[in-house]
Formats: sequence, C-alpha cells, structure tokens
Amino acid sequence: MAAGFLRSSFFRKIQSLLTLPQMQESRIIRRRSSSTRSSTSSGPHYLVVGLGNYTMPETRHSIGMAAVNHLADKLGVSFQYDKKLSGLYGITQIDDADVILLKPKLLMNINGRSVVKVASAYKIEARNVILVHDDLDKDLGRYSIKHGGSARGHNGVKSVIGSLMSCEMERFLIGIGRPKYKSEVIDYVLQKFTPAEKEVVKDIVDECSNAIIAHLKSCTSNKSESTKSENKRTTKGTTKLETSDS
Repeated sequence: MAAGFLRSSFFRKIQSLLTLPQMQESRIIRRRSSSTRSSTSSGPHYLVVGLGNYTMPETRHSIGMAAVNHLADKLGVSFQYDKKLSGLYGITQIDDADVILLKPKLLMNINGRSVVKVASAYKIEARNVILVHDDLDKDLGRYSIKHGGSARGHNGVKSVIGSLMSCEMERFLIGIGRPKYKSEVIDYVLQKFTPAEKEVVKDIVDECSNAIIAHLKSCTSNKSESTKSENKRTTKGTTKLETSDS
C-alpha cells in the first residue's frame, strides 16, 4: 500500500511543490550570475565586505562598515539594497577586475549569510573575498592586513568562515582598542566613538581604504607571485589618538 502511494500522482504533486522553492532559488542565482558575467569585464571578481551591525553604523564594532563606506566614496560607488542578498552592494572596476562592495544588512554574528549569497551569485572564490572589521587587540589609529587564519573570537568573521566553509579570506583589521576589563567588552564595542576618537577614525579609515585599493591593484597586476605566498602581512597605520585636557 505504501509503495502504491509513493507511485501515485498525488504524491508526485506534493513532491514537486516541496522542491519548487529550491529550484526557483537556484534559477535566481544562475540568472544573476549570468547577467553579471555578461555586463562586466572578463577579469577576476573580488568582494570587499564591511562587517558590522547595519543598524548601529557609528559604533566601534561597525568601523569595518565605515571603512567600506569611505572606500565607496573614493571609488564613486553607490550602494543598492537587494533583499535576496541580505545587504547593500555596489560594483566598480579596478584595472581589469570587477570589485563588489558589500554591507550586510544583518546582525554582525550572521553577516556570513549575506557574504555567501553574494559570493555564490557572482562566482567569487573565498580567496578573493576581503573582510574589513574591527580589532580589539590594536589601538585605535592602527590597522593590519592578515591573510587567512582563525576568527580570533570575532563573531562576524566566524560567521563568514562558517558560511563560506573557508578561512582563506584576506582581512583588514582596524584597531578600536580594548576596555580595561573583559566584562566591559560587549558594551564597549557597541558604544559610539567619542568626538576625539572620531577624528582618528576619519584618518584611519582613509588609510585603510587606500591600502585596500593598493591591495586590489597588486592582485590584478602582473607582479611577482612571491608576495602572495606570504602567510601573514602586517601594515601599521600611523594615526595617533590625541585627547584634550578636561
């Protein structure tokens, strides 16, 4: 009797209804990928992601998103929201490469959901994804570049690693400093920068944006491959925080 039900037209109709959403999603991704390839250059694709909490753009935790905003201004990129991609994105070109800037419209700890959707839609490999995010272990006014590796406790990076199933991404870490006590970390990263700190933020996101552009140019050039074999490269910003006497 069970075998007869499995062969019935009624069962086949139910099965087709259950698989329809997956088929539609697959067609959407293929259609988006095809249109992207036909409307852009034949060079490689890169994805630059500003990690953060979209609804809290001026907080320490969202400094990576602030850097990508500044990068977009430098490159003349406008963002548009795509609900299917769970974020705001813009596309530009650097040399022969298409560069997509992304700001996930999600909480930090699930930013990876947006990243994997864009990477899948535009056929971008994990090694061509650049993450820009905050770093508690560096003072405000400093940044570094790190190739691959673990999330080191950063929930946004952890989400991206889990979603892409890779830790090959290049990372630009922007220092925000660390509070005196570990119990203060959550409140600290969700606080807005002070007026004095905002001046430093302005300078360091500019430095970091220039470094991202230089990095993308080096990736698309015909320079020696030797620099790509480095496991970790570190560049420190020079901006210092100056506080006024109260």
